[in-house]
Amino acid sequence: MKNYINTEPISIDTKKYFDTDKICFLDIETTGFSREKSFIYLTGILLPHNGHLSVNQIFIDNPNEEDELLKEVMKIAERYKYIITYNGDNFDLPFLNYKYKKYNIDYKISYDKSIDLYRIIKKENDFLGLKDLKLKSVEKYLNIFREDKISGKECTNMYYKYMNQRNEDLKRKILLHNYEDIKNLPKLLSIFNIIEDKKTVEMSVSSKPFKIILEEMNIQDESLEIKFQWHGLKNIPIIYFDENFSLKYDPTNKEGILILQSNQGLLSNNKKCLYLNLSNFPELKPIKDSTSFCLPENIILLKADKILITDNIINIVKNIIAFIVKKPSIEALIN
Repeated sequence: MKNYINTEPISIDTKKYFDTDKICFLDIETTGFSREKSFIYLTGILLPHNGHLSVNQIFIDNPNEEDELLKEVMKIAERYKYIITYNGDNFDLPFLNYKYKKYNIDYKISYDKSIDLYRIIKKENDFLGLKDLKLKSVEKYLNIFREDKISGKECTNMYYKYMNQRNEDLKRKILLHNYEDIKNLPKLLSIFNIIEDKKTVEMSVSSKPFKIILEEMNIQDESLEIKFQWHGLKNIPIIYFDENFSLKYDPTNKEGILILQSNQGLLSNNKKCLYLNLSNFPELKPIKDSTSFCLPENIILLKADKILITDNIINIVKNIIAFIVKKPSIEALIN
């Protein structure tokens, strides 16, 4: 077993996202998906420390050293409050914990310590609109580029060749693949800023600025339900019904729900869609559809295939809430 440590200046302010500096980033490389039949041959752990990132890679030459690798991971992981992974709740942590039990090592990584970036991004993907959540796809979305070009499966094949040949060039490629996986994890934190921006709608009423924070979007049949909070206005109960939408705001939990009645249809590519016919919303200002589809002027897409059209939805939310809060009876109460 060998440890490889690389250190470089840190460019991510991790304290912006976490309540402690006792965090580490974890990624494992295994010979397969089965915890029973496969083994861990490489673990990368990234540690922010004194303005630098320290990448500690623990590499084994054969499966007989797996228990030693596990003990090294334990020594590091138990010192940290949070362990940050990408899809670690589904793969890395269950795999490690199974192995700890197998080797009778008295240690288990608690899920209370886990921050799984994949799970967070998946939950917020209605606002991001990513077509898939593979690590390299998210990196591309964030303009993160890597030197390593091989896949996890190719990396495993290289490792089997390495065990037979002890080729140092193969080892270098394997280490590079894991190194870039783990080195790029802190860079993914910037997606939190993007999510926050996409969920925040800035508005004003009577020259007084306030914010709408979109929390969740759900589709039920032909209805789009949008949960939100607002900040900067008085918390008063609001109930507003229209033929094509309704809005309720509950000041006790500071949560509002906007429900839009929409229509189902088919796009030119035969994909299902959900849309609004603005002819049914005469109180709204003109809104231009943000997609590249050739649509009638009064049609605004809410969903194309499985992707919510966040830009359109935000424009509609902004228009409807502006229309409601600027009604004299409501405007007088919230100012």
